[in-house]
Amino acid sequence: MAHALAEAREHEETVAPAATFGVVAEAIRRRLGAWRLFDPEFEHKAVASYRGMAQQVVEEISRRSTSRNNGPRQGAVDSVLDEMGMSDSDRLIVGTLASVMDRLRSQDPWDIELPASFYDAIEDSPMAEALAFAATDEQVLAGLHMWRGGVVEMSAGEGKTIAAVFPAVRHSVEGRRVHVVTANDYLALRDAEHLAPVYESLGVTVGAVLQHMNDDERRSAYGADVVYGTVRELGFDFLRDNMRHSDWEGVQRGLDAAIVDEADQVLIDESPTPLIISGSRPASRRAAHTANVVVQEMAALQERVTERLARTAQALPNGGEKRRVLAALFMADPENEYITRLAAQDPGTARRIRSDAADAIEFADSTQVDELYYRLDEDNGSVIPTERGHRFVESRLGAVFDTSGLEAELERVRADSGPDVAGRRRVEDRLDRRISRRRALSNQVQQAMRAHLLLRRGVDYVVAEGQVVLVDQLTGRRRPDTTYRNGLHTALEAKEGLPIKPERQAAAQISIQGFLRQYAHLGGMTGTALASRDELRRMYGMDIMRVPTTLPSRRVDMQPLVFGTTSEKLRAMVDEVESYVRAGRPVLVGTQTVEQSQAVSGVLRDRGIPHRTLNAVNSADEGAIVKAAGQPGAVTVATNMAGRGTDIVPDAGTGLHVIGTEMSPSRRVDDQLRGRAGRQGQAGTTRFMVSLEDRPLAGRSLGAGLRDRGPAHDQASGPLRVDDRKLERIQDLSTLDDEAQRAFLSDYYRVLDGQTLAYYSRRRATPASDAIAVARCFGAAPVTDYDRRFDDLAATTYLDFGLDCEGLWGLGLDALEQGLGDLLAGRLEEARTALGAARFDGLARAVLVQTGDDLWCGHLERLQEMMAVAPLAPLDHRSAVAAFQRDCGVEFEGFLLDTLDSFVPRLLEVADSEIGRHNPEPEDIELPAELAGIMV
Repeated sequence: MAHALAEAREHEETVAPAATFGVVAEAIRRRLGAWRLFDPEFEHKAVASYRGMAQQVVEEISRRSTSRNNGPRQGAVDSVLDEMGMSDSDRLIVGTLASVMDRLRSQDPWDIELPASFYDAIEDSPMAEALAFAATDEQVLAGLHMWRGGVVEMSAGEGKTIAAVFPAVRHSVEGRRVHVVTANDYLALRDAEHLAPVYESLGVTVGAVLQHMNDDERRSAYGADVVYGTVRELGFDFLRDNMRHSDWEGVQRGLDAAIVDEADQVLIDESPTPLIISGSRPASRRAAHTANVVVQEMAALQERVTERLARTAQALPNGGEKRRVLAALFMADPENEYITRLAAQDPGTARRIRSDAADAIEFADSTQVDELYYRLDEDNGSVIPTERGHRFVESRLGAVFDTSGLEAELERVRADSGPDVAGRRRVEDRLDRRISRRRALSNQVQQAMRAHLLLRRGVDYVVAEGQVVLVDQLTGRRRPDTTYRNGLHTALEAKEGLPIKPERQAAAQISIQGFLRQYAHLGGMTGTALASRDELRRMYGMDIMRVPTTLPSRRVDMQPLVFGTTSEKLRAMVDEVESYVRAGRPVLVGTQTVEQSQAVSGVLRDRGIPHRTLNAVNSADEGAIVKAAGQPGAVTVATNMAGRGTDIVPDAGTGLHVIGTEMSPSRRVDDQLRGRAGRQGQAGTTRFMVSLEDRPLAGRSLGAGLRDRGPAHDQASGPLRVDDRKLERIQDLSTLDDEAQRAFLSDYYRVLDGQTLAYYSRRRATPASDAIAVARCFGAAPVTDYDRRFDDLAATTYLDFGLDCEGLWGLGLDALEQGLGDLLAGRLEEARTALGAARFDGLARAVLVQTGDDLWCGHLERLQEMMAVAPLAPLDHRSAVAAFQRDCGVEFEGFLLDTLDSFVPRLLEVADSEIGRHNPEPEDIELPAELAGIMV
């Protein structure tokens, strides 16, 4: 097989993909099918019979053998087989099996090639059905579309893992290195090991990049032709390689081609997620705890206001005053129990309340917010303090929201061009620190409000092993390598009473979309892509193709049931679980959050129904739980993490029943849960059971037909009469909101990604000869006070560069700039002569890169701050993005100039230090610690 692929590789321009795919399909048939004959863990009656005969051959030859060679002599093998009186095909199988069993003691399996006649004999043997494993036409078709740069939608269980082998090998034949992007480390290692026999038999090497690997292990893994890994591992290695100070230190070897599994999640849902490599900086524990206490007090005060508003609204008759109070209550607490109950009873109530609240905000009706300390906007994930809230915070902390007075004072100091430059700089530094502290405290208050009022333990994060661990909202998995930024993670630690850890500062950043767009060739596969075809085409220019199932689907999606309250929904859910367990069917109960999974587990436990729970708290048990989930009568409660990349395989004759306990804002996510049932033509059923108190439906109008609940209102059970199209409409609107939010973020992150890539390009290309630049001197404004400004310039030049420019007094601006350049060039040339050209140029390169990297962290922080406030400008989205792009361009030019300004004095300082050591030999140079590891 390797010979056939090698020939295809030599003629890659003329060999059609069909030829390569044919070789791959045959390798799959042989190595994943027939070669199970040599796997002692594969058990089958007919296989055991042939193994027994082969073992007899080996033992008989061993008994007769008088030589000490490494394997049985062919003559002896033939003699024993003759005596056993086998058919020609059985003789070939048993003889080959005996030979391979012996050779595997000293050879890798992919180095052993067997004749085609052996595989033909397998097909004519009693083992044929047991050892059959062939790629389907659908998998080949999917591979072709991915190789051409598209995304394929394949139903769960249709073999996406096998389909990815075809484009991976074809790209390899064409000379490209291939990265196969998986959902997690477990799948990366599993797929690489499972498919290694296929790849290696074709002469294609395969590896996996895993989180625990060091640089040497990563470098070795990336040396393979095909590499499996998560988008985070691949993306972080891209960033780390661009932060290194020489090419030979890198681990990746280019971004040629990528095949993305679970493409809808990675390419769409996670596309605006930034990959950030952070450094540590001290976190203000005092500020975090102070803000936490103040926000706790303010939240308690608002809760009293909310209770009073709810009582007032209940007492008021319908009319304008009640609508005003309800609007205020909604802004204070959108999920208030009274509002939720009203929405369930009256379909139009939710719409009116939302509209009244929006009007109050748009027209700045202070009468509706005067009583509030803050208003919540959960749709946009924000909490906005009111004027009353500002007053309360500043009554506890002093002036924290207004820095205009300090900023005006700072401008006055900077405008003073007196002779005492050093003194002026000290005052500037002191004012800068005061402004920074005030802004930091203001930000910490804002983040404490988000931590207390928007983020929920068990939903957005969990506390494990004494630290806050974020939860992926799409999969339910923990994300221990991810933290919130800008003080929000610190605020959560203060909220939970945990030790405050150092705040992280971004040292390198790129969005997942920005990283994936660096691949020259990109393809993908998923079970749910068609619903996002427009978004994929707009973001990546990729076409989507639906691949038909190998067998017709037998899954039945039953009508969703809608209940008035969560307790009613849970009672009905337990009843349904119980009925399916009695019928011997395995049941998977899907939840959106850890909190919901624990609530469902509690009611099942109360009913005495044995079950297992899979969520971010116990994700280490995922493999064992998923493996057992298909057993008859098994009940599994899981967040969205269950099943993505792993199969729940029911026992023969049973079909998995899936219950969804909450409607996701995205229909794709619900379809992924439904896809756990009825895989590969098996029977299966699904049903969603939701309530009007669920977060996606709270406050929404469904037009529900109300049943006659009677006097025992809280004991009512049974679903409401709801048109399914209403649920679909709400979900469609949520999907559109999510798409708009992703597009909104993508426009901004594209600007940041562009600057990141531009900096990395400059960083790699900067030669030592271009590292030396003249610092700026006079500004562009007309000079009317030459004496004072020259004195200021002379003092600055002496402090920064150690240059005496008094001899330049009286020169015009152009001549003065030229004179300063000549002085600086002379100063640098002296250092160059003293150290030697090679040493000095290497030192200059190292200092420039280090200086740029140091300032890049601050530049990224400024861009993030600008991005946070850009949408607040009174502009439409396109204009706001254009303004943001323009402002970021100005900042980038300023960053480049600041780098050069800081670089020259730093270079002279380091050079003087080296000259003072009187070590002429380059190998004896001892650089400062911050530069010692980066000299090339």
